[in-house]
Amino acid sequence: IAGVSERTLQQAFRRYRDCSPLDYSRDIRLDFARAALIEGDCVTEVALEFGFHHFGRFAQNYAARFGEKPSATARKTARH
Repeated sequence: IAGVSERTLQQAFRRYRDCSPLDYSRDIRLDFARAALIEGDCVTEVALEFGFHHFGRFAQNYAARFGEKPSATARKTARH
């Protein structure tokens, strides 16, 4: 569709976004997951809703991106 090879497209994406298309997609899903957790949704439901089927990996990626576990975000929200 883009008229270039997959590799060329990935390299251009990396130059423009400084990450791979897969990393970018994961980060967008994590951003949406965080917003849902702030709204008070259940961690397990949020992980599944945004395509994270391995809960440990979801928690690991979430913590790497936001500096806290998803359960911590959910707990803070529950108190307010």
